[in-house]
Amino acid sequence: MTKGGTGDVLAGLIASLYCKNSAFLSGCAGSFINKRAGDELYKRVGSYFNASDLAEEIPYVMKNFLDF
Repeated sequence: MTKGGTGDVLAGLIASLYCKNSAFLSGCAGSFINKRAGDELYKRVGSYFNASDLAEEIPYVMKNFLDF
């Protein structure tokens, strides 16, 4: 993702996951969740989203990922 701020969203996500998990797990899970959120946004709006849209999508991705 080359949008301004999406790396900041990723860094914040990994940092928040690191509060309760190992660094490796946090990095892997954070990058997976961030990518999935970007993919879902791309399906809906194309490449016309910003970092705040990405941050808002993360809880939905996490809920759907954990909802088996």
